[in-house]
Amino acid sequence: MEQICKKSDCSGCCACVNICPKGCITMERDEYGVYLPVIDQKECVNCGACEKVCPVNHRPEQRMAEKAYAAWHLDENVRKKSASGGAAAAFYQTILEDGGVGFGTCFDDKLNLTIQPAYSAEEIEAFKGSKYVQAFAGYSYREAKKNLDSGKSVLFIGTPCQIAGLKNYLRKDYDNLVTVDLICHGVPSIEYLHKHVKHVEETVGKKADRVTFRGEYSFRMVLYQNNQVIYNEDGFLDNYFAGFVNGLFYRANCYECPYACEKRVSDITIGDFWGLGEEAPRSYAIGDGVSVILPNTEKGQQFFDKAKDKLFVDERPLSEAINGNTQLHHPSEKHKNYELFKELYRKDGFEEAAKECVKDDVRRRKKECRTQKRMRVINKCKRVCKKVIGK
Repeated sequence: MEQICKKSDCSGCCACVNICPKGCITMERDEYGVYLPVIDQKECVNCGACEKVCPVNHRPEQRMAEKAYAAWHLDENVRKKSASGGAAAAFYQTILEDGGVGFGTCFDDKLNLTIQPAYSAEEIEAFKGSKYVQAFAGYSYREAKKNLDSGKSVLFIGTPCQIAGLKNYLRKDYDNLVTVDLICHGVPSIEYLHKHVKHVEETVGKKADRVTFRGEYSFRMVLYQNNQVIYNEDGFLDNYFAGFVNGLFYRANCYECPYACEKRVSDITIGDFWGLGEEAPRSYAIGDGVSVILPNTEKGQQFFDKAKDKLFVDERPLSEAINGNTQLHHPSEKHKNYELFKELYRKDGFEEAAKECVKDDVRRRKKECRTQKRMRVINKCKRVCKKVIGK
């Protein structure tokens, strides 16, 4: 077999790598740094297993949630370290209490992002926080199957295409498996992040060993060395982050994603609860972030019910959750400079290509920041004047 699916449709889920009985499929980067499967034709026996397991060729069943919840972790420290409101952290805690294993994404000290298993509370710490880049699934599906077959409960959290890859690889629904998909905007190649970090390192003269994409109440690109901040920039002014948030350089398949819709591929869908309060009143203030939780199956609802004791939970109208999240309607749109980025990337490298292509987005952001700053000053002056006049 020469090609498993059309190159532009491939999500890089790694299901084919996991299923190949001869081990003759590897994931290799193309000229844009995007991971794609490559088959060693000398070793391939044309068994067709890779074609059968590919979610592009055989899409798993997708179901729509009947209920929606706003939630956040009751532990303030957990919330502050988590993306959204910390729902995933509560899920990991629940699976560990059941004697199971949780699969999630974590960076190593070289900033490679992979899906790994966690068997302890210490190990799940690395899963916390947003990671705006594609995680390499590797042989995580095989590891999950090994645990499932041994009778362990397994929680697997990933992007919808990774959940689809896992389900096709397993070929049956395990009672002891709970899958959770993230409301995903799209994923850039890890190569782009690495090249951007290298540029920053050369600029500041220090080596980074950790990256985060969110500060307190804001999106920020932050690099660390030994837990000391060496770079801290408004995400919308950073070349990598601005490219990500504006849809400049996702994988080609992300712009046609079949999972960016109301019907989901997992037991539970989670993400930020955008639009909270727009369709029904709420009696509470929003603090460190709020998770949206959509149980898509009965199994998902049952697992969520077990995790509720760790969460503040408010049932919301399903339409509110769907209407507030664009990626529950359609995939992200390509940036107007998508093709230009690819052209410049081949010629000038990542930093110059990204800088040129997001310059208008950055300019608009700077203008917004100046306007917001002026409004804060004006409002402060109004408050002071009101106090003086009141006296």
